[in-house]
Amino acid sequence: MRLALLLALAVAGCAQTPPVADASPAPADTTDRPPRMGPVFAGPMRADPVFDAASLVEAMATRYPEWARTLSFTQRTSRREPDGAVSVETWREWAALPGRLRIEMGDPMVGTDILFVGDTMYVVQDGRLEAAVADRNPLLLWGFDVYTQDPVETLRIAAEDGVDLAAFRTDVWDGTPAYVLGAPETGEVWVERDRLLFVRLVETGPEGARRDVRFENYRPLGGGWIAPLVEVWQDGERVFWEEYSDIVADPVLDPVLFEPRRWAEGVAETVAETH
Repeated sequence: MRLALLLALAVAGCAQTPPVADASPAPADTTDRPPRMGPVFAGPMRADPVFDAASLVEAMATRYPEWARTLSFTQRTSRREPDGAVSVETWREWAALPGRLRIEMGDPMVGTDILFVGDTMYVVQDGRLEAAVADRNPLLLWGFDVYTQDPVETLRIAAEDGVDLAAFRTDVWDGTPAYVLGAPETGEVWVERDRLLFVRLVETGPEGARRDVRFENYRPLGGGWIAPLVEVWQDGERVFWEEYSDIVADPVLDPVLFEPRRWAEGVAETVAETH
């Protein structure tokens, strides 16, 4: 049961199903905010150096040359259950950019854990490699990797993931001008115009449920930024959210952390780090 739930929602937005944009404002819940959509501009003026997918990705890749290449943090993970109750877990995560993310959920030798390496998601069960699934974490790509890798590689991955690179427009999100890459049929990537920070991914979840992933409350970290709050909204309800603490930019990480067949050795490494 835990594995099935994990693959569906544990890593927000990791499924690569065909996305559909939800242009309607989220209804209120206990964390209500006013509607956040704004008027749609006709399109960027050509005086704007960002006017298509290639120029957007190029601008993001060059804006923060000192963006952290490694990262560690503790994550408070909250999930709204079908009965309305909220379950909370504490996870530990390590990233090495581009493309690598280790997620330990509680005791890293008990239960299910996840490792992303490039275009593969590895599932670790009770400390042993259980499965390797062809899958990529789009939040890792757009929230982190895009700032640390060749723009050509980001565009290649985006095209491979089905993003419509020919679809590009300007819009407003949370009262701030934004660039929008993609189309409702293939998913939309929203990037704040002024700081060139990824703020939103709109996609389609299981059985066609609309899913809206938001990076919130950005703050400076190292030579770049981090959003310590990530929210997943589905059909207008906040169903999953992550709150980061103990955030460290550019820690020295042993590569063994990201080797799926040496998971237990990585556990030993992280235990040594925390003592």
